[in-house]
Amino acid sequence: MRITDQYFWNFVFSLFFLVLVTMAAIILETESRVRPSELSFTDFALMSLATWRLTRLFVYDAITKFFREQFWDVVKVGKGYALEKPKVGPRRTIADLLSCPWCFGTWAAAMVIFFYLIT
Repeated sequence: MRITDQYFWNFVFSLFFLVLVTMAAIILETESRVRPSELSFTDFALMSLATWRLTRLFVYDAITKFFREQFWDVVKVGKGYALEKPKVGPRRTIADLLSCPWCFGTWAAAMVIFFYLIT
C-alpha cells in the first residue's frame, strides 16, 4: 500500500471543511447577532480559550476516549488486544484528525466562531 492512497480521503475532508465554512459564512451574513467588526479583545480571548478547551477535550481527555476509539481498529497482540489506526479510508482520516491538536483545532475554531457569532 502506498501512502498516497490516503490522499483522496484527506482531499474529501478538506473539501467538506471548505463547504462548511462557506455555508457558515453565508448564514452569518444574514443571521449573526454580532458583527465580526464589533468583537472586543474579551470576545477573542473567550473564543480562543473555548477553542483550546474543545480541542483538548476531543484530542486528549479520557471522557471522550470512547468517541476517538470508534475510529480505530482492534488488533490482537499476543494474549491481549491493542488499538491501531486503520490503514486507509475515511476512518483513518478521522483517526488522524482526532489525534492531531493542530488539525482538530482548525475544525474546533470554526465551530466556536460560528456558534459565538450566531448566538
